[in-house]
Amino acid sequence: MRITLFLLFIALTHLTLAQDKVDKKILKYFVKGDTAKAIAYLNKHIQKKPESAELYLKRARIKIQRGDLDPAMVDLNSFCSINKSCGEASYLKGLIRYRQKDYNGAISHLSDYSRVFDKDANGWLYLGLSHLQLKNFQLAINAFERTLQINAKQYQAAYNAGLCAYNNEDFELAVRYFTMAIDIKPNDISPQIGLALAQTAMAKYTESNQTLNIALALDAQNAPVLYNMGVNFYNLDQLNKACEQWKKAAALSNLAAESALERYCEGK
Repeated sequence: MRITLFLLFIALTHLTLAQDKVDKKILKYFVKGDTAKAIAYLNKHIQKKPESAELYLKRARIKIQRGDLDPAMVDLNSFCSINKSCGEASYLKGLIRYRQKDYNGAISHLSDYSRVFDKDANGWLYLGLSHLQLKNFQLAINAFERTLQINAKQYQAAYNAGLCAYNNEDFELAVRYFTMAIDIKPNDISPQIGLALAQTAMAKYTESNQTLNIALALDAQNAPVLYNMGVNFYNLDQLNKACEQWKKAAALSNLAAESALERYCEGK
């Protein structure tokens, strides 16, 4: 059973009430939802003051929100060239590369950023997600753990750390992280399924079914949950109950359940 991976993008920091008139003007355009005018306004200021690094950074943030990733990267490079230190721009470069699925590039930028800005949970989170995409599970866990040290309520870090530990076949660690994710989001079914799978891998079939029952309370028609309950019953030598769950899952078009019925439940 494959756990659905949550890859949730963290929203870029909103423009705040800044002191200078440029930021106030940009904020005014943002309130109106007019990012095109915000960029046009910044274009004029950059033409007047091309040496002003902050203007490129402001424009890059807006372009990222618009999805104009390559033009945003040009602005970030300009910022780093003028400013001589990338700072936040390193994080934004990493975010762009992540969204472009260039995970090695993302790791390069986010590693540089996190070494300097060690207490920014977002940098560590995306570093972990980038390693996860490349199946560098232990490196991803390390980054997610650092994220959780900074923000113990960071759900994506807890859930994806559990996913990495499960794929790394460290099932006790997977149980720890999935349990943490459940504590953060008790009404989310994914960490319940992850916890149950880890318990099954540890041959804790009764505990796994207890977890899956909680998952069913969240989604009574979840075919993978029903299928895995059947697997646990099978491993507990309760074939009748296993077939009952597989029939329910097969009725929901679960192919694994259909195969299990054909193999184990003929005449049941």
